[in-house]
Amino acid sequence: MSVLVYSCTKLVAGTLYPAYGSFKAVKERNVKEYVKWMTYWIVYSLYSLVEEFTDILIAWVPFYYTLKICLIFWLVSPTTRGASVLYI
Repeated sequence: MSVLVYSCTKLVAGTLYPAYGSFKAVKERNVKEYVKWMTYWIVYSLYSLVEEFTDILIAWVPFYYTLKICLIFWLVSPTTRGASVLYI
């Protein structure tokens, strides 16, 4: 069940919402938003790469998928600016 919820969250909050934000930033030619979303995509791609290897090793940890869901929300949230924090 956790894997299904995580997959849906990753699709919607981790990919579709940022794609829409990126599209709006490019369409409106808003450089500040464009930089924010490009930073997100760089961090998200590295997260996805690391996730491929760590899932094999530590997927048995309790609340592992819950923590991953929280991490995705933290990365994409405009109030916490998690992607910018990790990028620096």
